[in-house]
Amino acid sequence: MDDRSGRVRRRHTLQQSRRCALDPLVVALAAERRTGADIAAIREAAEGLHALPDNPDHEDLAAHRRFHPALYRASHNVLLIETLDGLWDRSDRYRRMALEVDRGDAARAKKDHEHRALVDLVVAGDAEGASAVMREHVDTSLGAQAAWCLREER
Repeated sequence: MDDRSGRVRRRHTLQQSRRCALDPLVVALAAERRTGADIAAIREAAEGLHALPDNPDHEDLAAHRRFHPALYRASHNVLLIETLDGLWDRSDRYRRMALEVDRGDAARAKKDHEHRALVDLVVAGDAEGASAVMREHVDTSLGAQAAWCLREER
């Protein structure tokens, strides 16, 4: 392993571990602090959202980029919103790398279910439930799969 690829692995692993810690926290806060406007924004962002196909187009990626920040903004915590937006932006290339591996219909259906559950739990004000679903969502995300693939390349 050359030094550059080692740095890339460490950087992505660090980014992924930050998401694993912060995403569940931000949705718990969103469930506690969401307003009517936040609920409308989350529902609008969730319309037409589907698990990413193996070869996503720009709109597929943009739909995910709208959904997750809508959840973040409902937390009303500027530091978390800015941090997670930045992590999301830096993780795009790793998400694309993970898409090179066929996830299958069951994995995509699971992601669709998680997205719907996140909307329902945040809207219902269930901080604990939203946090648990988000933890699972991030732990099995494309970013997590990319981190696993990067570790396997060693």
